[in-house]
Amino acid sequence: MKTLTKMFLLSCWSLFLVSTVFASDAEAKMDAIKDKAKQELIEQHRPGLDAEAQKKKADFTKRVLDSKMKEAAETNSSVETRSAKADKPAFKLPKMEVKDTKQDPNKFKNDYYRNLKSNPGEQKPYSGSRDCVDTDNGATDPYGDGCDAYANYPSWCGNYNDDDFISEEMCCACGGGYDDSPVEECTEGSYTLTVGGGSYDSEISWTIDQGEETCADTDNGATDPYGDGCAAYVGNESWCGNYDDDDFVSNDMCCACGGGSVVGGLVASGGAGTFDLCLADGDYTFSGCDSWGDGWNGGSATLADADGNVLFTNGGPASGLGAGGCEAAALTIG
Repeated sequence: MKTLTKMFLLSCWSLFLVSTVFASDAEAKMDAIKDKAKQELIEQHRPGLDAEAQKKKADFTKRVLDSKMKEAAETNSSVETRSAKADKPAFKLPKMEVKDTKQDPNKFKNDYYRNLKSNPGEQKPYSGSRDCVDTDNGATDPYGDGCDAYANYPSWCGNYNDDDFISEEMCCACGGGYDDSPVEECTEGSYTLTVGGGSYDSEISWTIDQGEETCADTDNGATDPYGDGCAAYVGNESWCGNYDDDDFVSNDMCCACGGGSVVGGLVASGGAGTFDLCLADGDYTFSGCDSWGDGWNGGSATLADADGNVLFTNGGPASGLGAGGCEAAALTIG
């Protein structure tokens, strides 16, 4: 009985162990089957997933490689450039002759005067109205002409001066030279007018006037033997010259008889140069003129008294007035 009981218990225990082992093995097999099925399911979907992942990976790799290659190329180029600069001599553009294309504003005028020198045309020779001696003393202009030639062609005056030849100062035909004529005593104020100092002084001219020209009797209270002065001779011109005495000479003193003194009108005139003037106190008009019409080109007029005090200056007419244009300015003496 005990033996049977033991055998039954042993059989039950064995059956339990076998069942346990079988169950464990079955479970392991089941897990393996599940894993296999899961792996198969993953494998079924992997081709699409791998293609997308591979594309992204390839694109990323390509971008990285392109960036690296570009960076390497730039570094290479920079090194080569620096090397080339170090080895290659500096390139310089050859110097080119630069021509001055600026138009000379005085070209037309200069051409005119050059032509005037070589082709002066018919001109009225200088006829001296004063005792004058040329002072060029052998000096000539750039063309080899001295004052003698200027006497035949006065239009040359002032246009061809150089370092040792100034026609307006040396040549009588140009207003210069040495004046040998008797010097009249100035009973008024003595003044010196200096005109010029610019380019093309030959174009300069000027006048000093004192309004309209009138006549003033100079009898100063003197009368003829009948007690008549110049005022009585107006309207009685038949008396002129017929009743003179020691202190009364009608033809010299009376305007009605052609005498008297001219007052006003033109007092002095000239061109470029230095002029001694005898001027009474009063108001005058100075007119500066330019034959070309472009002003005095740096020239001026200066009036000084006997002590050298400057009383008046003028720069000539404005440019643009036209050929022969004049400009007036007030001048007061005293």
